[in-house]
Amino acid sequence: MSLTEFRTILQKMGAYPAADKIQRLTQIAEGMTPQAQNDVTVFLLVNSLNAGCPAECRVPIFYVADSIVKNARGAFAGLFEQFIHRAFCDSFSAVNENDKIRLYNLLKSWERNPPPLFARTTPHLRMFLAPWIEARVQQQQQQGHARGAPQDSNKRPRAHAPGDDAAVQQEMKRLLAQLQAGLTTRPMSLEELWASDRAQYEQIRAHALAQVGAGGDGKQPQQDRQHGGAAARERDELAATARSLAAELE
Repeated sequence: MSLTEFRTILQKMGAYPAADKIQRLTQIAEGMTPQAQNDVTVFLLVNSLNAGCPAECRVPIFYVADSIVKNARGAFAGLFEQFIHRAFCDSFSAVNENDKIRLYNLLKSWERNPPPLFARTTPHLRMFLAPWIEARVQQQQQQGHARGAPQDSNKRPRAHAPGDDAAVQQEMKRLLAQLQAGLTTRPMSLEELWASDRAQYEQIRAHALAQVGAGGDGKQPQQDRQHGGAAARERDELAATARSLAAELE
């Protein structure tokens, strides 16, 4: 009876990921037997995401899967991982740009989940997304050139901003390379990091500015040294950020 109810609610959800429907589907999954968990996995990630699935319905289905694997737990993480690679890649190829961003955000949440979800699969999904990330960076750079020299730092990577000289850029590259040392996946460039996680990009930039002794607001090293306590706190925060980034990239 629960599996029948699950299928009915999922089919009615359509393109709108209503929170009450996702919550109900998660509750149903929590009470399923092992055989029912296997059946709902195939229904959710194979049958529901077949070639006939409308593109606008794919992300809501992934939101259901995400809620189940994070809340219902049980055997779902292992079951889902058998199908998640193909389901994700096929869906990413089918949806519009906004939904691609939503799927990418889901991937990041799986990587950051304690413990990480689909750990054997997410590095391959990262590699699959690499051309898309690079294309977004190029598009943003082209838009910036078309508008001239933008003053808003959010328009393009800070690594190319007028206030960042070659020494700062080089230090940022060194820090990022150090954080990614020993990883088995393709290293991420500064531009890719800027496109995918702006907050961590800016934290690496702040660390690089501190290392070369120049701030983005024009302060000189002499002024910075007058605030030794604040500088020490900033170093501690940046060290924590470095560890966080290293964990995310692994």
